[in-house]
Amino acid sequence: MPILKHRIIFAGLIISSLYSFDVSACYTTGSLSGNTSTINMGALYIPRDAPNGSVIGKLKSETSKSWPGSLHCDKVGDSVEFSTPLKIIRNIPVASGDPFPAGSLMETNIPGVGAIVRAQRIGEGWERTESEGYVPNTITYGSSGKPLYRGGSNYWVTLVKTGEITAGTQSFNGLQLSTMSVTGVGTIDKLLLNGSITTSQCTLPAASKQIEVSMGSVEKRKFNGKGTTSETVPFNIPLNDCEPGSYRTDQPWNFFQTSNANIRLDGINGSAPVSDTDIKGALTLNNNSTAKGVAVQILDVLNNKEVDFGKDTPILRLQKGTTHLLFKARYIQTSDSPLGPEPGIANATANFTLTYK
Repeated sequence: MPILKHRIIFAGLIISSLYSFDVSACYTTGSLSGNTSTINMGALYIPRDAPNGSVIGKLKSETSKSWPGSLHCDKVGDSVEFSTPLKIIRNIPVASGDPFPAGSLMETNIPGVGAIVRAQRIGEGWERTESEGYVPNTITYGSSGKPLYRGGSNYWVTLVKTGEITAGTQSFNGLQLSTMSVTGVGTIDKLLLNGSITTSQCTLPAASKQIEVSMGSVEKRKFNGKGTTSETVPFNIPLNDCEPGSYRTDQPWNFFQTSNANIRLDGINGSAPVSDTDIKGALTLNNNSTAKGVAVQILDVLNNKEVDFGKDTPILRLQKGTTHLLFKARYIQTSDSPLGPEPGIANATANFTLTYK
């Protein structure tokens, strides 16, 4: 009987068991997600003509010190990101002396005002894109890091002048400065900004934008040599709606302890500063004059000295409301003749520019 051979085929499939799990995810306790922190800078002032880069105000915020929950991160690859929705401003050096890194100055909703935010340095031994915590930055948990457990975070905000600021008072109105986001959780905290900026300045009445000082007729015999003068003629420049502001005097970053009215005088129409170093604060006569050997000297009454031409000169600390810049003018002989100057028309012309800083 023939032997029937049958074949048994063992068929099967060996597969690897793959399980998907998140190896890097932070978690929170309590109702922490979506927290907001608000820093109120209060009412700040800046002289209208303060240079760009001037610090307007600095403040540390501890409003997020007690979050309504806590954050836990302990896996390699966990990350915490501090981002901003604001545009980054570059190439404006800040005058505070602090080593702010490039890319940390943000454009706020007030034109001419920027903000720098530094978040509390968290995550010991974590890898950082910015060593001191300036926003924007990201920290990542590495093999040498230590687990993170946080119930809050502090912020430091610095406001900086970045350009011309509109006259009057401007408000931040809860501007969002930064967002703190965490792996596996999402947004943890948003930093909002309140407070206001007011420019310190005055207004110049329209009628005072051109001032004519009548020197009258002066007899030649009033002069008897170089440097002799006529009687003085007073005149003033009125300033209205002055807002002096108030400034911190106990902070090294604030080099504006007050706001001053400054004036710059520049000769025009042929008038120019007298080059003789023995005669200070005097303008040569303009192109329409016929007198010789005489100039017009201008005196700063409040500071009891001759004015300086061609540069901003502090005249007066601003006071609330209306104030006046007080001056006197007189003729001064510039020639060496003991007989005095040559008679004729004796006019001088100057432009004046007011600044507040």
